[in-house]
Amino acid sequence: MLASILIIAVSTALFLYWFRYTCLLILSTRTNRDYSLDVAAAKQLSFPGFSPGEMASAAGAELAAIQKSLDRDYRVVTSLLRQMGEVEIGGNSLEHMMLRVDFRLMSAVYRVSKSRAALAEMCQVVAHIANRCGERSAVMARM
Repeated sequence: MLASILIIAVSTALFLYWFRYTCLLILSTRTNRDYSLDVAAAKQLSFPGFSPGEMASAAGAELAAIQKSLDRDYRVVTSLLRQMGEVEIGGNSLEHMMLRVDFRLMSAVYRVSKSRAALAEMCQVVAHIANRCGERSAVMARM
């Protein structure tokens, strides 16, 4: 019985470590051109304005406003991906699913701990998805 509990605990810890490492690896990848700022300007998204320095000096009410803006931006970019058919058909649907879970996880971490690092990672997720939208629209425009 103790061995089973130990195996389950270690397996869960290793899975969580793998998940976090993979999400951070996805977010650290860079493309030749960053389309996220173009998408942000076109769709009036606010994530480019949230620098780590701004988050570090923000107070509680400002952090809550940043979190609401990131939630709105996230909804916009995921709906853009859905409209482009990225989520439903092939593409990087596993990557998108993992980032979606990571965004929700970081959102929950922020609500519990008011962690600025969680907000920064949420901002990275939104920027990554916005970049993916820009890449897709550039490819579609070339066709």
